[in-house]
Amino acid sequence: MRYFVYFVVVVSFLDTFSQLISPYARNLGAGSLLMGLIVGVLALTTANQLFWIRFLQGIGGGLLIPAVFAFLGIVPARAGKKGP
Repeated sequence: MRYFVYFVVVVSFLDTFSQLISPYARNLGAGSLLMGLIVGVLALTTANQLFWIRFLQGIGGGLLIPAVFAFLGIVPARAGKKGP
């Protein structure tokens, strides 16, 4: 269960910050195809669709990420451990 929660955190952050990641992906060696896939999905939507997609992503991320971090803080305490 713990690894699933870590996976959710990573996917949430990548999804939330994908617009910020693509310029830096080039510096890290990503090819044009990967960068195009990152940004291209949003280019296929209309402005109205883009608004609602980003709106739902914001609500989902705003609810999910704090809950996951709270869960990760509680689980080690219940198991008698400190830290992740």
